[in-house]
This record gives sequence, C-alpha cells and structure tokens, in this order.
Amino acid sequence: MRAHTTQLTAMPKFVHPVPFIIHPEDDLVDKQPHLRHASVKLANDFADGRVITEADLQAMGSALWRALPADTSSRLEEAVKAAGANILPIIMENPIPAVQALPWETLFHPERGFLARSPSFTFSRRFAPPQGESAQPRPAPLKVLLFTSLPDDLNPEKERLDVEKEQERVQEALLPFVMEGKVQLEMPDDGRLETLKDLLRRFEPHVLYLSGHGKFVHPPGGDREPFGVFLFESETGASDPVTEDELAAALTGSGVQMVVLSACESGKAASDDLSHGLARRLAVLGIPHVIGMRESVLDAAGILFADALCKALANGERADVAIQAARASMFIPVSGISRREAGVNVSTERLRGQWCLPMLLSPNPAQPAADWERAALTPPSPRGRGKKMRFIGRRRELRKVKHRLLTGALARLFISGAGGHGKTTLARKLARELEERGYAFFEWRADSPWRDFQQTLELALDKDLGGSYDRFAIRMKDQPEKVAEKLFELLAKQYDGKVVLLFDNLEAIQDEKTFRLADPQAEIWLKAACNDEMSFVVLATSRWILPDWNGEHLPLAGMNKGDFLRLAQDLAERGQMNPLLLMERERLNRAYETLGHNPRGLEWLAAATFTMNAQEEQAFAEKLAQTRADLRQNMALAETLRRLSPEAYALVRRAHVYAAPIPAEGMIKLAIPFSGFDSPLPSGEGTGVRGSTLEAALEQLLAFSLLEVTENTEYETLEYQLEPALHGYLREKNLLDHDLRAYYAAADYLLWLMAYERNTYSHLTLTIEALRRAERHAEADRLTLDVLVGRYTLDGRYAELLARWLPEVRNSADKKTQAEAIGQTGKLYIHIGDYETALAYLKQSLDIMRQIGDKAGEGTTLNNISALYHAQGDYETALAYLKQSLDI
Repeated sequence: MRAHTTQLTAMPKFVHPVPFIIHPEDDLVDKQPHLRHASVKLANDFADGRVITEADLQAMGSALWRALPADTSSRLEEAVKAAGANILPIIMENPIPAVQALPWETLFHPERGFLARSPSFTFSRRFAPPQGESAQPRPAPLKVLLFTSLPDDLNPEKERLDVEKEQERVQEALLPFVMEGKVQLEMPDDGRLETLKDLLRRFEPHVLYLSGHGKFVHPPGGDREPFGVFLFESETGASDPVTEDELAAALTGSGVQMVVLSACESGKAASDDLSHGLARRLAVLGIPHVIGMRESVLDAAGILFADALCKALANGERADVAIQAARASMFIPVSGISRREAGVNVSTERLRGQWCLPMLLSPNPAQPAADWERAALTPPSPRGRGKKMRFIGRRRELRKVKHRLLTGALARLFISGAGGHGKTTLARKLARELEERGYAFFEWRADSPWRDFQQTLELALDKDLGGSYDRFAIRMKDQPEKVAEKLFELLAKQYDGKVVLLFDNLEAIQDEKTFRLADPQAEIWLKAACNDEMSFVVLATSRWILPDWNGEHLPLAGMNKGDFLRLAQDLAERGQMNPLLLMERERLNRAYETLGHNPRGLEWLAAATFTMNAQEEQAFAEKLAQTRADLRQNMALAETLRRLSPEAYALVRRAHVYAAPIPAEGMIKLAIPFSGFDSPLPSGEGTGVRGSTLEAALEQLLAFSLLEVTENTEYETLEYQLEPALHGYLREKNLLDHDLRAYYAAADYLLWLMAYERNTYSHLTLTIEALRRAERHAEADRLTLDVLVGRYTLDGRYAELLARWLPEVRNSADKKTQAEAIGQTGKLYIHIGDYETALAYLKQSLDIMRQIGDKAGEGTTLNNISALYHAQGDYETALAYLKQSLDI
C-alpha cells in the first residue's frame, strides 16, 4: 500500500495556547520548612506501602497552594476566564532544586480541587522558559519503543514488575492506531542496555517507554553526589545498574522526543543539583518531554497509567494532556474497581493514592512528539501480524537464544523438558518472531500424520518449483532421502533461505529406551532439514533430547517463582483459579513446589480445585504432594475431568476427531448428543439440548485449559484443538470416544466450511481425510476425482496424486469410480512421459468401462489412449483409437 500524507494539527484545538505559569518563590523551602517535612513524610509513606488517602494528598496540596504568591488565585481566575471552554495548561516553573523536590502534582485549589487531575487543566513542570528553537521531530507515524527490563535476581514477590500485562495493555491501547498506520510499536523481550542502544539507532523512536526498576542512590560518606540508576538486564540476566549519566549518553543524538520512565523513584533528584535523578537528568540533556515517577509506583497503577498515556499520545494529544488523562485513569472510585482488577494484595485505597506520582518535565508542553504535518501514514498490510496469544515469562531463555536466532548465529535448537513446562509455547514464540521478520513458518506436531505436513511443504512451492519437485519425486520415489533434500532445497530457493521449521512433541514417536525416532519417515526428513548445507532454522521439542541431534540443546526447567506467580494471577483474572488461593501466598508456594514449577500443572490444579472448599483443597494438595512427580499432573487432570459437565466431558473425549485446529462452531457440533447418522443440527435443535448449553461446554473446556487456542489470521478467527498432553492422557487411559457419529459430524462441518468459506488446498485435503475417518469413502472418492485431481493436475502436482490420493480411489467399491481413478492415473503418466505405464492403466480402465457398460467413460478412455499414441508419434494407431471413440 502506498504511503499517503495526512495533515494533522500539531496542537489539539481545545487546549488554550497561553499557559498559566505558577512561580513559587525561590526561597520557599527556607521560609516554610514545614513543606519539606510534609513532603518527606509523604514520600516515606509511599515507600513503606502505607495507604495514602485523599485527605493526606489534600492536606499536602492545600499547604502548597497557600505557600504560593498572593496574586496566584486572581491570576488563575483571569487565565481560566481567558481560556473559556478550552483546557488551560498550568506550568510550575522554578530553577531551585529544593522547590522542585516538593510534590507539586498534589496542588489543591480550594474550589477547583486537584489541578493535576482535573479535566479542565493540564499540569507540568519546567526549570525555566524554553530557550531558542527545539529540533524538529521526525515525521509521523508515531514510533513507540516499549522497553522493559526484568532482571532475574529481583525479589519475585516484591520487586517483579508485571511486564507482560503492561505490554498487553500498551499494545491493546495502540492497536487501533497501528492498524491506521498512525503508530508503530516495538516491544523487545531483551532488557539489555546494548539492545536499547541498537533499537534507538535502528527504530528511531519518537517515544521511549522505559519500564523497570529505578533507584535513587545516596552514596555513603557524602563524598559523591546522589544519583539515579535504572536496572537493565546483563548478559546473564542479572541486574545491571546503569547510572543516569550512562542512560543520558545513550540517548544523546537519538532524536527521542519523549521518555517515559515507568520506574520506582525515577522522578527523584538530589535537592542540591537538578542534573541528578533519572527524569531530571534527561530533561537537562534536552529531551523535550520527560515523564517520571516521584515515588515507588504499584504495578496495577503503572499498568493503568501506561494504557491511558499511550492511548492519548497515539491520538495526537500533547504531552501534558496525555499525562493528565493518565493521572485521572489511576484514580479509580472505590465502587468502580474490584480487588482482582486492583491487583494481588493491593488494596483499592493504596491504588487510588498513586495518581499524583507521575510528573512531566517539559519546557514547552505544546511541542508535538512527532511531526504530523509531514506524516506519511501507511496502514499495515492485511497480511500483517495478527493478534498475539499471551506469553508469560521465559525472559532468560529468550535472552539466551532469541538474539542468536534472529541474527543467524544459531540455526538449530532442541528444547527439552517435562510435559507442561511450556516447550511448545516457547518454540512457537521464537518461530513467530522469525516469521515477523520475513521467514516462512511451518509446524509439524508428531502426533499428526507426517504426510499432511509434507503436503503442506509441497503446496508452499510456487507452480514452477512445484512442477520441478513433482517430476523429481516421481523419478526418486524409492529414495525418500533424496526427495526430502530436494524439497528443502527448493523451499530454500523460494524463500531465499528464510524458512523456520518446528518439529513439535517428538516424544510421541521416540523409542522409550533409545530415545531415537521410531518413525523412519520423520527421521529422514528431520535429518535432511538439519543438514549443514541447509540455511533453515530448525526448532524441535520433546521431553527427551535426540541422541544424534545436530544442533544446540536448551533444557527447559520449570517456571521461576516470579513467572509462576504471574501465571497464577493471570488464571485468577481470567476466572480460572480461585482468587482466594492468591490471598494466601503460602498455599500458592506449596503448589509451586508440589507441581515442580510446572505451569501446565498449575492450570490443571487450578481447574481441579476451583470449586473446592478449603478443606477439600487441603486434602487434595496433601494427596498430590505424596504422589510421584510424573503422576501429579495426571492426578490434577483426572480431578479436572471429573468436574466437567456431561456435555463438556463428551466434547473433550470427541475433540480428537479433528486433525487440525477448528473454529468454535465445529467443536460445538461435537457436544450435541447423537441419535443417528444424520448430520447433527448446528444449534442443537431436535436434540433436547439448548445451544447455550453446548456453548457453555466449550467455554468450560477453555476455562480449564483443556483446549489449545490459536489464531487464524487469514480468516480472523480463533481455532481450537485438544491440548496435546491431554490428548496423550486420554489415549493412554482409553478415554477417547471413537463413536463413528462424531467422525461423521466432523466431516459434515468440514464440508460446510469448504462450501462456504475455505475452498483451499489444505482444507480440501483435510475434508477428504475426515470423510475417510467417518467411513464415507464414496464421498471421499468423488471429492478426490471431481475436485482434487483437477486442481492438482493444473498445478502439475502429479507425484502427490499418484503417491497419495489416487491409490485409495482405485480400490473403490464402485466400479465406475474405480475405472475413472485408474484412467486418471493413466493420464498422469502421460503427463510425465511414462507411456508404457500409462497405457497399462488406460487399458485396465477401458476394460472396466466396457464391463459396466459406461459408454461415455469408454469413449473418454479411448480418446485418452489416442492422445497417448499421438504423443509418441504413432499417428496411425492414434487415429484408429480416435475413430473408435467417435463411433461411440
């Protein structure tokens, strides 16, 4: 899509162009030392986690208002009158550090309330009026770099930031603007300073949102000035304290217009030097807009702040308007928030007192962060990224391998670990990162037919390369190693080597004693993919590493405690875990140890204990602790299945009949009670079961994490499949429902989907296979001959037809279908130049056509034989067969 220029106003028209300046006296703190004492007490209360009430803030803000020059009230009224219906910007201006150290965001007017929270005003700070012209910002779209740092050595309960949730809220806030082309968002998983420097150079952001832990350091002895630090991640994942001077140096010349420091104490500065403190140091450097936190901010408050701030900035608001909206979002009335929304162990009252912590340092708040008048807004392509599924934790593992994968330093990675540790989730995240950078991504799960995956790879080739591959595959049909190498060679050629392959859940086909692959076909293709001459990225997952793996190995341990706690909170927020479990940390700690730090185990434990009372849960936990580690998940899973509704239990046992992820209505069809072989009704009519009950069955499986959810970006829908570990458990316990009516229902749904939405190669083959599993062979045969053969022949995919699809149809119980399939086989051999084999098949087809008296089929076959002789230059014989055809 071609870029287009959009004219936008640099300053929102509803903001008054003339700000109201507050000028506290330079010797204010000396004259009124009680202000400093009150400010220090308020800071200590925040630091100690005490509840800060509206009365506390009002007392502080009222004292500040009374300390202002006497004419401030009258001047404000004049400014309000001049602003009319527009927002009036208020700027507190003073160069004295001790004055700037006071909490001016709490400023309270006797009649107009808190000025920094009122929708009628904006509130910011500056040291002095702007000096000279500021550098012109880069043209829009607005580029936002959300950079988060989460060192592994932080206290998992007290210091661990909710990085994933913050990223999710920021992404949600900006997504509409991203889709319009107004915003570009970058959210790296790597929290190192070097990564930040690299992104400042390559991405060239307008806004840097720096989220993590900041501290204000008072060196002992008084020999050095106090200074601010930000905790980045080191190469090993530990804390890497970076001083304000180092951070300022990294930003010098970057062109960043706004820095948002979502970190504890990022707004603090030494009272005797304004160049100290993270926010003030960057402001002195010349960053036009710097936002920092005066004191420690709670995660829940920081997330609300991030959401509102980013949404306002993306909407083209000024910096002071945006932070005013963000402060207001942090102030939530008691009746408007639940304890779950406020965060674990965070009272509503504590959250409500956080709104006054964000401060904006800006000499000119009206200066835009991006040049909208020169904007070249290009909406993303419709084939761009879809909505990401939630990914929690694994920062250490990502840091260890992701950068090397993206830069080509690592090409083959085997992720091993116990079931439920997140191997597949991590591998998919890595693969999706590569896909977003232009790689073609193909995934095979070892409990699904290899031939389906091979077909997916073959269909990815364009027509010319596909034809070349088919001809080669026919010649080398007895040498599968050569066929595999050829296919990968052609894929590398088509995608310029940018291919990522994921071989998932390999334990399903590994020998339990040797750990080698028990499937010779899969072993051949995996070996070919890992050939040193191939440029592919190959990812593999299993409980056990392959003994002859040609690549790097990443053993995946259980979740660290911080990630485990975050997952527990996420489950509670989604209504999948009893929130009372979170209120008693010791119970959750026991679960962490009992489950061996296993995230999947936590999901199933949460589901199993969701409706238990405290006594039942305690008894279950004790029994779980006494169970062997390898059986604990199964025990939790069995308890979960026992608590399912009858409809949900029936559905989970039947979900395996779909060989690929499927939309919700396809799953719901399986929950309908079967009374015969007629196609089940989509709404449950005539079955005595309401549609709402069927939908509730699906919702229950999702709530208990028994279905795997993926997003189909092509059709913009979520799709569902039986969770792999659950599939294995049901198979092991012989609980899978193989009722033919379930297969019948699945085939019916796939036929409907093909007729009305998905008329693609992959769905066509999926439907044919489903018909065969439902023993509807006649329909599968006709679909193959009437649709598949024609499409594949036009694309030159002769080898696929000859090897996979036509052999079964040639054995059809219907003689006419059988003869037609044999004849089609003969025609394909004509296409590839094997005339002898072609003639044998055509004569066999001709004999059957004559036996059953199919004159039309006989004539067609005679005509095909004529074409065969004509292709060989035997025109006399060709003419003879043609005459026979015409006589019929």
